[in-house]
Amino acid sequence: MISTGIRKLGAIVIAGMLAILVGLSGSFVEAQMPPVEHRPQETKSRGMEGKSMQYWYEFELLKYITGRPYAMERNRLLQPPIGLENRLIPYAADQDWQTKITAHILLGYLRHQSAIATVLRNLNEEKVGRAQASAAGMSPVYEKYRALAKDLGPAVLPFAWEMLLKFDGEAEDWKLIAMTHIIGAVPHPLSAEALIRFIESTRKKGPRSAAVATLIRIADTGVIARVTRARAHHEAVADVLREMGEEVEAQKSGRKSGSEKGR
Repeated sequence: MISTGIRKLGAIVIAGMLAILVGLSGSFVEAQMPPVEHRPQETKSRGMEGKSMQYWYEFELLKYITGRPYAMERNRLLQPPIGLENRLIPYAADQDWQTKITAHILLGYLRHQSAIATVLRNLNEEKVGRAQASAAGMSPVYEKYRALAKDLGPAVLPFAWEMLLKFDGEAEDWKLIAMTHIIGAVPHPLSAEALIRFIESTRKKGPRSAAVATLIRIADTGVIARVTRARAHHEAVADVLREMGEEVEAQKSGRKSGSEKGR
């Protein structure tokens, strides 16, 4: 009886946390907690570091979607939370980074509801307009989130990773910048890759610059090697696109020249 009550209480707490999250900025997704539903049978097996795992459709979907669809599917996956943590733990040790970070984010919701609630409360109560109008600007605000992260520790990181990777299009710029300060205050092996992928994908100059600054602060030998690989990749892509553009221009010029001769 007691254990059942504790499990129900845990489910209620997580449901409340998710309702707060989807209300963040008023632009994520409606606070809609679907009823518990039957999960489809898993049919496709996969190998993972010597352990046999089953294909988990809902989890795989979360790896590739963002914004409102992601929030809805994440909420659905986290209900009910009973037994979910044990299922996620092997995924958190997967060789694939996308699998690993997704599992860590979900585990963050299961294990660190209090820390996430603290960050959310601060984000929602922040008087941004007043700070921007002050002489100090946003610096004290970002310093507050660095201090908050140092106080709460690694428990806040899954939320910060998720904000950058999944809500770039929905979150206000200052909130994304605050997440980079949180990440920079609490070193973690997964953070560098999260920052690099955010830098590669975002179109927001302010948050991108903040992510670059954080990446520089936390850089070690592994990070430098990863940045070097990313630069080489993007330079190769840029070379291909430049050559393709030159070829297209040459073809257009040739067609135009032939058309003029025909006259």
